[in-house]
Amino acid sequence: MEKNLTKSEQEFNKGCEFYQKKQFDKAVQYFLSAAKQGYSIAQFNLGVCYYLGQGVEQNYNEAVKWFDKAAKQENIFAQKNLGICYEEGKGINKNYNEAAAWYLKAAEQGDVFAQYKLGVFYEKGQGVVQNYNEATKWYLKAAEQGNMKAQYKMGVFFEKGQGIDIQDQDLQIYKNEKGDIIINYNAKEIENRSIKAANWYRKAAEQGYAEAQYKLGGYYEMGLGVEQNYIEAAKWYRLAAEQGYAWAQNSIGECYYKGKGVEQNYTEAAKWYRLAAEQGNFAAKRNLGLCYYNGQGVEQNYDEAQYWLKKYEEQKKRIEIMKKFNS
Repeated sequence: MEKNLTKSEQEFNKGCEFYQKKQFDKAVQYFLSAAKQGYSIAQFNLGVCYYLGQGVEQNYNEAVKWFDKAAKQENIFAQKNLGICYEEGKGINKNYNEAAAWYLKAAEQGDVFAQYKLGVFYEKGQGVVQNYNEATKWYLKAAEQGNMKAQYKMGVFFEKGQGIDIQDQDLQIYKNEKGDIIINYNAKEIENRSIKAANWYRKAAEQGYAEAQYKLGGYYEMGLGVEQNYIEAAKWYRLAAEQGYAWAQNSIGECYYKGKGVEQNYTEAAKWYRLAAEQGNFAAKRNLGLCYYNGQGVEQNYDEAQYWLKKYEEQKKRIEIMKKFNS
């Protein structure tokens, strides 16, 4: 079988053997030889070696050079990596337009990461004209391939009603006395969106994505898209909290404080409030301050209470100013 391979294929395979043995310097020699013969997979692998500094001194410029050669031969992995280089400005000037163009080429070939990134670009209007419908299109493609970040984004889009098809009979559009356009969704539309959002959040949450776990916990707590269940809410809040997600830490703290889905325990509540507060979560700062004020889960300490409540008020004011600035 080896006799039927071209010289470049043989050298590439030899390079892969050395690469798997972590003999990167020898692998590079064979990748380089095959790459110079125009073998796109070898060009891509050589680019990876330069990007990671394996067998050669790390050199993003050289990595881009070889990614570009392979990408122009429709190598899907090189197209994706070239998109990353343009997005991050590694080995080449940062250029979101070029990044989007290369992500598109890889996405059209089915690369899940490129599909997700293209969704991000369309959502933010980064390198392309902002378009929520296009963002949803690419998020969905990535989500259906199991990308948890894309699954989470699909949940967010259904929650907000962005980039999704909404039937005319499911909403009312009119102008109020000030001339502002008002959109009202009927109860059926909101329920349908909540169910779909919960389903996508669950898919991402089951893969361990903390933000989705937090969202799913909230849906169980409020009974949105799922049957209300405080035990399930606490379960998902805890999973996200244990990953260090501040809002989830505050929420599991509230579960312990109120005895919702778990046995009431002020000590546990204060513990989770503190973890969230120390990360800057303003709601947790207030909750921890009140724990100190009332001596719940911690020894009563008015100085500590004042410290955390003051931090809460200061942050609350900053948030209100930013909201006014952005409105």
